[in-house]
Amino acid sequence: VNGEGAVVVFSAGKPSAPHVVAGTKELTAVSCSTPSSCEAVGTGGGHGMAVAIENGLPSTPQPAPAMSTFTSVSCSTGGCEGSGRSGSVGSVTSGPSAVITVPGTTSVNGIDCWASASCAGIASTSNGRYNDVLVSLAGGHVGPLRVVPPGTSTFSGIACSSPTSCVAVGRG
Repeated sequence: VNGEGAVVVFSAGKPSAPHVVAGTKELTAVSCSTPSSCEAVGTGGGHGMAVAIENGLPSTPQPAPAMSTFTSVSCSTGGCEGSGRSGSVGSVTSGPSAVITVPGTTSVNGIDCWASASCAGIASTSNGRYNDVLVSLAGGHVGPLRVVPPGTSTFSGIACSSPTSCVAVGRG
């Protein structure tokens, strides 16, 4: 809508009118911690943007200047973690200025959290040896990178049923 991010809420299967979010270029992902409390992420103004959505209404977007762009967000009862890129390095943030970079990656494409700062992400690399890696985060620290099997391309989403059991999706 007009080159800006938009929010549409579905209630009983019926979509609401779009709510344009001025100041955003696009919104790329959304996650809800409760039925009435969600967080959307995307880009705008040359950096990442986060938008709280309460009872279906988006708030004023909050810039995350340390992030170039957001590609994914995951909310738990402990808060939300966004993933994407900071400059040319894959990154995760739990606030506008709390950025955790993931060395050796170019973008953290997807993230899923089961508690505050306890997440798994799927990230792209540019080293030529392999395409994607699984990233674990615990207490704000990056765990070892685990290489996705060869013969795959770019993974864009991840969902975890527990800290040790995840499914990633993307291109083969």
